[in-house]
Amino acid sequence: MTIDSMTRKNSIIEENEIKLQAILETANDGIVIIDENGIIDSFNTAAEKMFGYTKQEIIGKSVNLLIPSPDHEKHDGYLQHYLQTKKTNVIGTRRQVTGVRQDKTVFPLDLAVSEASLGNRKFYTGVMQDITERKVAEAKMNQLSHAVEYSPTILVITNAQGIIEYVNPKFTEVTGYTAEEAIGNSPSLLKSTQTPDELYADLWQTIITGKEWHGEVYNRKKNGEHYWALISISSIKNNQNKITHYVSTQEDITVRKNTENELNFAKEAAVIANQAKSTFLANMSHEIRTPLNSILGFSQILINQKNQYPLPPKHNHYLENIKTAGEGLSELINNILDLSKIEAGKLDLSEEPLHLKQLFKGIYHINKAHALEKKLNYSYDFDENLPKSIISDRTKLNQILMNLTANAIKFTPEGKRVCLRASRLDDDLLFEVIDEGPGIPVESYHSIFETFEQGDNSMTREFGGSGLGLSITRQMVKLLNGTIWVDSQVATDDQQSGSTFFVQLPLKEINLLSHYNTPISSQPYQLAEENVILIVEDNLMNQEMLQAVFEEMNERQDVGKSQQDQFQIHFADDGAAGVEKALHLQKTGKLDLILMDMHMPVMDGMTAAKTIRLHPECANIPIIALSADAFKEQQGIAHKSGISDYITKPIDLGRLITILEKYLKPDGKKPRVKSTVSDITRNDFSSKVSADLKKQLQTKFHKLSITPIFRTDHLLAQVQQIKKMGGDDPVYFPLIEQISNAIFNADKEALESLLQKAMTL
Repeated sequence: MTIDSMTRKNSIIEENEIKLQAILETANDGIVIIDENGIIDSFNTAAEKMFGYTKQEIIGKSVNLLIPSPDHEKHDGYLQHYLQTKKTNVIGTRRQVTGVRQDKTVFPLDLAVSEASLGNRKFYTGVMQDITERKVAEAKMNQLSHAVEYSPTILVITNAQGIIEYVNPKFTEVTGYTAEEAIGNSPSLLKSTQTPDELYADLWQTIITGKEWHGEVYNRKKNGEHYWALISISSIKNNQNKITHYVSTQEDITVRKNTENELNFAKEAAVIANQAKSTFLANMSHEIRTPLNSILGFSQILINQKNQYPLPPKHNHYLENIKTAGEGLSELINNILDLSKIEAGKLDLSEEPLHLKQLFKGIYHINKAHALEKKLNYSYDFDENLPKSIISDRTKLNQILMNLTANAIKFTPEGKRVCLRASRLDDDLLFEVIDEGPGIPVESYHSIFETFEQGDNSMTREFGGSGLGLSITRQMVKLLNGTIWVDSQVATDDQQSGSTFFVQLPLKEINLLSHYNTPISSQPYQLAEENVILIVEDNLMNQEMLQAVFEEMNERQDVGKSQQDQFQIHFADDGAAGVEKALHLQKTGKLDLILMDMHMPVMDGMTAAKTIRLHPECANIPIIALSADAFKEQQGIAHKSGISDYITKPIDLGRLITILEKYLKPDGKKPRVKSTVSDITRNDFSSKVSADLKKQLQTKFHKLSITPIFRTDHLLAQVQQIKKMGGDDPVYFPLIEQISNAIFNADKEALESLLQKAMTL
C-alpha cells in the first residue's frame, strides 16, 4: 500500500470519526458507551443534560454512578453473566429502567442497548430517553381512565354525526344496554315518548354551534322502565376548530325528582293546611270579636254616661275592669292574628318617613303611667346625634319597642330600674331596653323568642301573658332587616338580676320636611244634616250597641236639632234583607251610608255589597264593611266587591267618626266654621267663636276626661285633634300645653283639674 493510499484511508477514517462524533453530540437521545468492565468510554451532550455530569467528570468512571440503588449492585453481575454465557434479556431490546442524576434524583428512562467490538475489545452502547413527562402523562391518563370507568356519572362519547363510540360501565348499569349494544347506535335508543321533540331540536341546534347544552330528559331503559337524567353535552374540536366528537355526561336524578315531587305535594298540602288555618283563625276572630265588640262597646258607653247616670264607685271600677279585660283579650287576638300572618308570610312592610325622637319619647310616655304605678325608677336616654327623621315601618317599630318596654315594666319589681336607650352603632340604629327584673338564664336566651315560650314557665302564672310577644317582636325585627338579642343576669350573691334587650336596625336617615309639602287644615270636619244610615248586622247586641253609639252622637249635636235631623238609623238582620232595605230606602227617600257586616246568614256582606252595586241608583252609596276579619287580604277582596271602606271589630269609635266625617260631608247648606283668633280674648271668646266649635271642643275635652291616664297614645292623639280644631286660640293654647304636660308626666290629678277648667270655658 502506497503512502498516498494510506494517507487517503486515514483521512477517510478521520472524516468518518468526525461525522460519527458530530452525530453523537447532536443526537437528542442520551448516548453512553461503556466497556466490558462497565467503565464509561463516551458520554454525549444529551447525556450530560440528562444526568447532570460533564464528560470530564464521568468518562473513565463506572456506569454504576448512573444507576440508582439497588439496581447498580446487580449491574456488575448482569454484565459478567452475559460475558460468560452470552445470554441476555437486555442487549438488542428496549426497556424502561431508572437512572440517577448527579443531584441524586431518580428518574425513568427508556433504554436500548447494543453491542460492538473493536479488535478484541467489546463495547456496549446505551441509547436512552428521559420519559419523566411521558410517565406523568400516562399516570394522568390512567387516573382519568379510572375516573371515567368507575364514575358514578354516565359518560357517552359520539362522533360528529351523533353515533356512539364509547360508553362507560355506569351507562350499562343505569340503562341496561351493554357497550356492544350501544356502540354504533344513536343515543336516541334511550328516547321516550314522553320527552317532546322540541327538546331534542333545541339540543342539536345548541351543540352543533359549539355551545354546551344542559337539561333534564325523561329517558327509557332497555327493560322499558323510565328514569330522569340530568344531561350536559359539549363538543370536542380539532386544531382546525372543527367538531370531531360530542361528550355527554348524564346523572340519574330519578330519586331527586321523586323527592321534589313529594316535597311539592307536601308543600301544596301545607299551603292548603295553612289556608285552612288562616280561614279557621279568621272565623275564630269573627266569632270572638263579635261578642267582644258588644262588651267593649257597651262598657265604653256606660263609662261615657257615668256623669249623666251616676253609679256607685265600685260599679265604675267594675266597668273599668270590664273594659280593660276586653282590651287585653282584643290584644291577645291581635297577637295571634299577627303570628298567623307572619307564619303565612303575609305581614307586609310599609316604610314611611317618621320622627325618630318623637316616636321614641312617645313609647316612653305611653308606658310612664304604668311604670309610676309600680313605683319604678323609669327613664330614657336618647342620643342627640341620631337623625331627627328616618325611614321605617312606624307600626312595626312602635310594636317592637312597645312589646319590649311593656315586658320590662311587667317583670321588674317595685322600686327597681327600667331604662330605654336609643343610640347609633356604626351605620345602624341600636335600641336598648334595660330592666332589673328576675333575669333570664343563659340556656333560655334562645327559647324566649320562640312561640308560646317564656324564660321560666312559672312566670306565666305570676305575671300572665301568652308567650307570643317576643316571638312576634323577633319576626318583626327580622322583617325590618334587623337583629334582636338579650344579655341577662340572674341574681347571685355578687350581682343583682336584670336583662337588656338589644334591637339593631338599619339606619335610613331622611329629611322629613321634604316629604310633607301640603299643610294640614286646622278646620274641623262637619257632617251633613239629615243623614240616613242603614246598618246590616245579624248580631242583635251589636245592633243595640251601634244604636246606642249613634244616639249618644245625636245627643252631642246641637240642642236645637231633633234626632231625625241628625242620624236616622235603620237595621237589617242579614245580607238579603240588607239589599231589600237599601233599595227601598233609596227609592222612597234617601240613603247616605251603609254599615255592612261581612259574616251573616242567608247572604254574606260581600255578596250583598255586589248585589247593591248592580242597581244604578245605589252605585254611589258608601258601603262600609263592619267586620271582625282583620286580615289585609280579606279587606282587599272586600274592596273589590264594592266596599268603600273597612272598620275592624271591636269597633274603634274614633275610626267610626273618621269614616262618618269622610263620607257624610256638609251638603253645602251649612257653612264651615272659620276662626280668626289673633284678637280673641278670654272675655269675648264665646262671642268670636261659633257655638258649634265651642261645643265640639268641650266634647273633645270630655272625651279626654274619660280616657284612662295610662292610654297616653290615645290622650295625645286627642290633644292633637283639639289643636287642629282651634287650639291655637290664645285662650285655649296655654291650657292645652298644660294638658299635654300633665299627660306626659302621667299626673292624673293635674289632668283632671285642667280638663274641668277647659270644659267650663
